[in-house]
Formats: sequence, C-alpha cells, structure tokens
Amino acid sequence: MRVLVTAASKHGATTEIAEAIATALRERGLTVDLTPPAEVAAVEPYDAVILGSGVYAGRWVEEARTFVDRQADSLATRPVWLFSSGPLGDPPKPAEEATDAAPIAERLGARGHRTFAGRLERSEL
Repeated sequence: MRVLVTAASKHGATTEIAEAIATALRERGLTVDLTPPAEVAAVEPYDAVILGSGVYAGRWVEEARTFVDRQADSLATRPVWLFSSGPLGDPPKPAEEATDAAPIAERLGARGHRTFAGRLERSEL
C-alpha cells in the first residue's frame, strides 16, 4: 500500500506531526511519501491520503485548502484521514475544531479527523 502524508505548516510543528505519522506507517511496512501539499501533482498514485494543516484564527492554512480544492475529485475516491494542529494551552484553546475541518471532511468523505495541540515558539515568530 502506498500512502501520501501531506501537511501545510507555517512554523514547522504540523510538519513534525506529519513526519511522525509517516514514520509510524513506514514502521508498519507501508510505502509512504511525505510531501508538502503544494508539491503534490496528483493523488492518483496513492492508495490512501493523510492530510493535515495548522490552524490559525480557526481556519486551515491556505495551502491545505488549495490542495483540497485542486485534488477534491481524486481524494473523494480513496481513503482519506485529516488532522489539524493548533489549539494552544492547558487545556487547549480554542476547544472547538477549525471551522473548515468538518466541511472538508464531509466534502472528501474522510474516514476521520484528529486535532493535535499546537506549539508556539515565540522566538521563531
């Protein structure tokens, strides 16, 4: 099985989550490509796709939304899982999901969506 893991990240934390997912899948014997959304020409070569995005002001990063728009028809024909990264604090705030995550999941027929806490390195801003 060949899997695409792709994630839009402004400051790198969401990419780190994507890297961890790709590593876990490889350890289970899957063939995994880890590629930023803007660099994915087509999803047809993949049996499944995991798509993630950082969340800013309650929305997915534009690069991820553009990827969905560009690949929606093909994504809807294969298993897709989504993840978001962004809530900060303890407990994470905001507690609600990104406003566009549910519509994207529905549009693609995603099998699941998971939200991970974000990380903010103020020195890197």
